[in-house]
Amino acid sequence: MRVDVVLNACNSQFCYIEKRDGDKSVVFRLPISDAYRVCDALITINRFQTFDETNRIVLRRRATAAERGRTMEIDWHGIWKYGETRTNYQLMPGDRLVIDSSRSK
Repeated sequence: MRVDVVLNACNSQFCYIEKRDGDKSVVFRLPISDAYRVCDALITINRFQTFDETNRIVLRRRATAAERGRTMEIDWHGIWKYGETRTNYQLMPGDRLVIDSSRSK
């Protein structure tokens, strides 16, 4: 018996990370899964870009038809140093993490 499979669509899900430093900006597109969180994304890009606890990090949630998009502060210091999970949000398709190196908390 032979079975042929045709891929009609590939519904990959992505989030975006923007690293700002003054007038410069670098954007990363990361594939995400159901369990991908802020910490996972920041660790992934930390291999390519540096940031520290003085950077302001926010999550900009994609707007839906029912609600406006939201902006949520990320406590990277709390997540990384103390294992706090309060701001280690699960990432959703279309979310944007913005790391601003030109502004301190």
